Amino acid sequence: FDIELNNIENGNRIHLATDGLFEDATRVYNDSNYSLPNMDIRRAIHFTKAVIQRGVPRIKNQYPDQPVLFHLNDWQVALCAAGFKQPEYEKHDIKSVMTFHNIFTNEKPLYTLNKHGLNTKNYWKELFYRGRFPSGDHDKNLDIDVDFLTSGIHAADMINTVSPKFLEEVVGHYFEDIGLIPDSMRQVITRRYAEDKARGILNAPAATANPECDPLIGEEYQYGTKDIMTGKRLNKLRFQEKVGLKQDKDAKILYWPHRIQDPQKGAKMFIDLIPHLMNHYKDQKLQIAIVANGEENLIDQIKEYQKHFPGQVAYAD
Repeated sequence: FDIELNNIENGNRIHLATDGLFEDATRVYNDSNYSLPNMDIRRAIHFTKAVIQRGVPRIKNQYPDQPVLFHLNDWQVALCAAGFKQPEYEKHDIKSVMTFHNIFTNEKPLYTLNKHGLNTKNYWKELFYRGRFPSGDHDKNLDIDVDFLTSGIHAADMINTVSPKFLEEVVGHYFEDIGLIPDSMRQVITRRYAEDKARGILNAPAATANPECDPLIGEEYQYGTKDIMTGKRLNKLRFQEKVGLKQDKDAKILYWPHRIQDPQKGAKMFIDLIPHLMNHYKDQKLQIAIVANGEENLIDQIKEYQKHFPGQVAYAD
């Protein structure tokens, strides 16, 4: 590992963000390995600092005469898009694409960003704020909350989301009655769409996510052949055994593979419904398999249901 890490650090294609906040990480999100609060936000700020203050100069030194495109994903790195707009980087041809897979964001006062070493004085006007519109100079606005994801959507040269349909729903004012998307975020996305700076590109699975060649399934099979149902049943039994469900080829499995975090993807609503689903579909021999990580309190709730419905509800990280 040390040899490979050294090769990466001395190479030209991969640039690591080194910080004590990452050294003992056990997971990407909701890492309970530290006693510090707001760990996800702390890591987001420190990673952003590494990209803006160390990553950009290093890359431009390697490629002084070439344009650079940064592809940013979700709220954790969204502030980078604003950081690329500071005057000292104007002479460099730096562009950014901001892809967001959901509308989850975080907010912290401008003061907090600077307290953690993210010097925003040269690009604070490129950020998106909540509460009130900033005025005057930088230091008079330190108490205003910065919206991470909306800042990235606002500042990036191009934005992209997970599908054309999702983009259509956002700019078409779907779900306004339930407040799913903050009005300010919807307005910024709609503005970028009107500027022809928004795209929806459908997520594609990996090439190995194919039952003809997937190395992680027990029985390979091909679509359009007589062995398709045989292969699916054998893999179903193997999956049931692996996660702790009762092996039953006729049981209906409700599978949840998404990160468990409220309010994303309706995770809490789904978990709260588990007892009702198990009772309502008892005759159909419903089984529920949740393979994900996330918020500890929600995972604890799932584990309680797992005890109450042994062999019917299974949780695996």
